Amino acid sequence: PDLLHSIQINPVVELAGRELKIPHIMNIYQIQEQFFLIPYTDLFARYHICDSWYYANIWKKMIHTDSVCIRTVADRMLKRHRRDRDHERVRYCCVGGMFTRKNQLEVIKAFEMAVREGLKGELYFYGYDRGSYADSCKEYVKEKNLEGAIKIRGFCSGMEEEYEKADVLLCGSTCESYPNVISE
Repeated sequence: PDLLHSIQINPVVELAGRELKIPHIMNIYQIQEQFFLIPYTDLFARYHICDSWYYANIWKKMIHTDSVCIRTVADRMLKRHRRDRDHERVRYCCVGGMFTRKNQLEVIKAFEMAVREGLKGELYFYGYDRGSYADSCKEYVKEKNLEGAIKIRGFCSGMEEEYEKADVLLCGSTCESYPNVISE
């Protein structure tokens, strides 16, 4: 091969590439500077691509990789059609797998506060909804009797239609490189 490519930290691929004199490009995204405070041997890829200049610059600064940002683009651009909005019933949408760093539980709590203050609307979650964090989100919605206002729909293969129905897109992540949901 002329090029090796890995999508996570893979020292074996890097070391094999060096031995065989084949460049290795690594995709990796959300690494904070603290990660590089741990002493390590020179085993990271020298070439790095990710979807965020923020993270590309961390890799460059900390271990001097040749890093490039490549952002994803939606397959097709949809033009939103004008429609009459029901300002008394705003539809909110939050997309992405339910994981701690995606912060959906805090989005749910904030939405609950807004509903208790008189907000008229519904919040829909789409994406992977299994595991302990997702379970804690679902339990919170149930315990607080928010099922009428908050809907956790799980994976959805027809997101274009769901985006079209939405009035507001929420992204509560505590750590993102360049969320695909923005380009979508």
